[in-house]
Amino acid sequence: MLAVLAACAVGSVEALTIVLVAGVTRGWRSTLEGAAAAILALAALVAALGSALVRSVPISVLRLRVGGLLLALGLQWRRKAILRASGPRDTHDEDAIYRREVARRSAMPRPVAAATPPGS
Repeated sequence: MLAVLAACAVGSVEALTIVLVAGVTRGWRSTLEGAAAAILALAALVAALGSALVRSVPISVLRLRVGGLLLALGLQWRRKAILRASGPRDTHDEDAIYRREVARRSAMPRPVAAATPPGS
């Protein structure tokens, strides 16, 4: 359970980094609207499919599938950790990722605000 919690925390930090970069370089309004839309879409999918999945698939099958998926992901994370510790793979540096994303997005043209018609 702690491993899954740690993995979710890592994913959350990466998602937060992307939202921060988009907000700083492209503007906060559309960034926050996009993040809110993604959260609402995820909540809707979980609400719609979550209970139906539990009702239609036996719990033992569900546990086996989810456990296999978590095992496969855990083995990939372990492999990456071993490669990072032994040197062939760079360590995960959120600051470097942030700087790279800011530079990439700063080079993109900013969206032009829609002009309001005269007399509106």
